[in-house]
Amino acid sequence: MTRWRLSGEPRSTRYRLVKIGLIFVVAFLIGLTFLTVPLTPRVDENFFFADDDPQLAQDRKIAKIFPKQEQIIINVRGQIRSRAYLSRIERLTDRLSKIPEVITAKSLTHGPKDFDDALTSEFWGRVLIPEDRKSSNIFILLGANSGKQAIPKIEAAVQASESADFQPVIAGVPYMIELIQRRLLYDIKVFSLCAVGIFGLIILAIFRSIWIVVGCLAASAAATSLTLLGGHAIGLEIGILTANLVALVFVLTIPHTIYFTYNWKRHAVDSSTGQSSVKNAFWDTLPGSFWSMGTTLLGFLSLLLVEAKPLRQLGASGSIGTICALVAAYGVYPVFLLGINSRTSAVGAVATKKNRAFVLIRYSGLITGGFVIVSLLLGMGVLRLNKDPSLLSYFPDQLRQGLELVDQTGGSSLLEIVLRDSRGRKLATNEAYERLWRLQNALERDPEVGTVISLPMLMAEGKDFPFSFLFSWKRILDIMARPKYERVAQNFISHDHLYGRFVLRMREVGRETGRAEVIERIERTVKRHGFTPVLIGNTYALQAQLSAVLGSSLIQGLGELVLLLGIIGFIVSRSAWVGLTMSFGMAMVPVALLGLIGILGAPLDVISAPAANLTLGLGIDDTMIHMAQRWRELVKSGRKPGESWDLARAQLWRPIVVSMLVICAGFSIFLLSQFPPTQRFGLWVVIGTLLVLPAALFFLPTVASIWSRMKSKASL
Repeated sequence: MTRWRLSGEPRSTRYRLVKIGLIFVVAFLIGLTFLTVPLTPRVDENFFFADDDPQLAQDRKIAKIFPKQEQIIINVRGQIRSRAYLSRIERLTDRLSKIPEVITAKSLTHGPKDFDDALTSEFWGRVLIPEDRKSSNIFILLGANSGKQAIPKIEAAVQASESADFQPVIAGVPYMIELIQRRLLYDIKVFSLCAVGIFGLIILAIFRSIWIVVGCLAASAAATSLTLLGGHAIGLEIGILTANLVALVFVLTIPHTIYFTYNWKRHAVDSSTGQSSVKNAFWDTLPGSFWSMGTTLLGFLSLLLVEAKPLRQLGASGSIGTICALVAAYGVYPVFLLGINSRTSAVGAVATKKNRAFVLIRYSGLITGGFVIVSLLLGMGVLRLNKDPSLLSYFPDQLRQGLELVDQTGGSSLLEIVLRDSRGRKLATNEAYERLWRLQNALERDPEVGTVISLPMLMAEGKDFPFSFLFSWKRILDIMARPKYERVAQNFISHDHLYGRFVLRMREVGRETGRAEVIERIERTVKRHGFTPVLIGNTYALQAQLSAVLGSSLIQGLGELVLLLGIIGFIVSRSAWVGLTMSFGMAMVPVALLGLIGILGAPLDVISAPAANLTLGLGIDDTMIHMAQRWRELVKSGRKPGESWDLARAQLWRPIVVSMLVICAGFSIFLLSQFPPTQRFGLWVVIGTLLVLPAALFFLPTVASIWSRMKSKASL
């Protein structure tokens, strides 16, 4: 028996050396992660979908016909006729033109012959001067995929030109993407540090042991490193959602250690050695943790079925993180409990041993009824969900104000239309030119359309060539395709003159109609003027497809997840009624959460949408599964089913409340983000987690107890 004693100096020293060795192993994993895994989030213009997704098929086809280029708009307010204003515009345009990635930069001083020409020109007037004529635009074309290199240089040129009365505002999808990437990189740094600090303080406050704190943090850090290394090994990138992976894996790992620690403290009261209490806690907690891991894994796996690339990335990374969290929690953390004085641990376990009842147990029926009623009432808000939010909702107020200004002066989200004559005739004719202009005017009258840059505008500019009346449209367009004119015609008409291109800057501010409906209306307009819209693409169209995918996938994924979690509940409890009760209780949580989002009118974007799935996966598994597992063990020990629910709740309410508070604390870190969708994601998970508490502590035990008593009476 001497070899099991913890108080002996040789054994304590050995445990301490093992712990230090584990700390070095975890440190090695962290170092390996920093050396091998690219931690900068990868965000490009197609970050909503993968390159091989069918949603990008239209864009790929457009790129085969017309050069793929990126647009940047710089809007500058001021007295646009004044000599001082035009002089500053000229200097800024000169600086921008010298940037290697810039194909061309057009402004009032670079493109039109003079200011009056810009006002009267069909082309320059639309591109450079908004309708209110209180500002002008600098229109920049970048080479394909060059935005990342060009944006910092463009910002530097703009900042060098700024003064109190000259404040250029940059907009355009490449610029928005760069801003998103910067905020995600900031989140990675802040969340990683905050996760360590916040979780360390919480664990210290609960268990008051440095070794327990070190063990929890070591297990979480090991799980995070293994997740990042595993994801990198199979080719997963850090994306728009997985930038939060560090905090997420910490949240996945810590609840396992909390349940383990509470069971260890409970066993420490009766165990003669600390080693046996750790061993007993290991086998006592592992089944519940395993099934909890399974439910969380299902939550992440359900995201793999979604067509949106960021959600699939989160599903894959989260699945790896879920498995690594369990492995680290049971492979690393238990070692740090060895050598801790069992008598010290027993002091904190007195309350656990006595199984003190939850203080609100007397109100179980009332709270259960209130939970059901409130959930159903909130659920009515699901009909008001905004699944097609403005692209500008991705940015904080300070930045959004500038982007909204540009949006109001001509739109901010691009929609490309490739069309051809309905009867297959070439577009380089006078008759086609007249119809194209009527289409141009009709599109400009659409309230959701801002500036339209198109083939007829280019043709109108060609009419101003000297002696242009002597040339055919084919000849004029061929001239405009020469290097002397920057091959501008190639951007708007195909080589065979059968296909034309319209680029629409769509308005995002104040949009009340869904993007898909707007696109359908535009298609009808195109057809009404004798043309066939062959291809429709770019950001606006992708956002419309994303909205449709998000809505259908969200409902389908949540339904399948609730069903699968109910089946797991049946397997764990060996009771169909318990599984059914768990399914109903679980279903009310996302219904209430999504309904609340709809009532508040908050945007349900691709980043905040997974909150409902994660609430189920993270919240339910750490509560209902452990509760059902404990209930089954108590029934097997000979206790009555109804009594077992009360006892299971008395034993587990503390770790349930603590683990839920830890999850809330973990996701509250996301509120520190500079990226509004991430802030909303964290807020929704916190609210959803709080909704889990009445479902687990009151709804499940109360309703399941009623079923048990009804079954007992029926059997008499």
